[in-house]
Amino acid sequence: MGAAGRWLTLKDLSTMKARLDASGHLWYMCRGCGHKHVIAIEGRAQVAPGRPVWTWNGSTAAPTVTPSVLGRSINLGAMTEDEHAEYEELSRTHGADWLLANSPFRTCCHTFITDGRIQYLSDCTHQLAGQTIELPELSPVHMGPASAAE
Repeated sequence: MGAAGRWLTLKDLSTMKARLDASGHLWYMCRGCGHKHVIAIEGRAQVAPGRPVWTWNGSTAAPTVTPSVLGRSINLGAMTEDEHAEYEELSRTHGADWLLANSPFRTCCHTFITDGRIQYLSDCTHQLAGQTIELPELSPVHMGPASAAE
């Protein structure tokens, strides 16, 4: 069933830019990161105290969510063996929060999603920083598990 409590049609699926799952999380594809993101929707998802939630306009074809979405991570796949050893040492010495702020392998995706468009803010570490594009439609391939945003 769709967000409005009705069954989804083939037309709905062909224009779906976001998908609300049964646990109250909204999924969308990020062209900047090359994979999907998932966010907890206020009043629908159960989240731990202090964890972020977003409001959503209920549209899967032209979603709007507020506030901005900030996703940060470390790209472990881009590291050599020596760099990974250095990363492990820094992790033990300084902790995960320090690494997210200071590691040369950190990634950041910071966006606004408005009316089915995604605005990549200037602090993004990928090639779409500073650009606004249409959110891509979700294909059946994109309907699997998603990565969490902050």
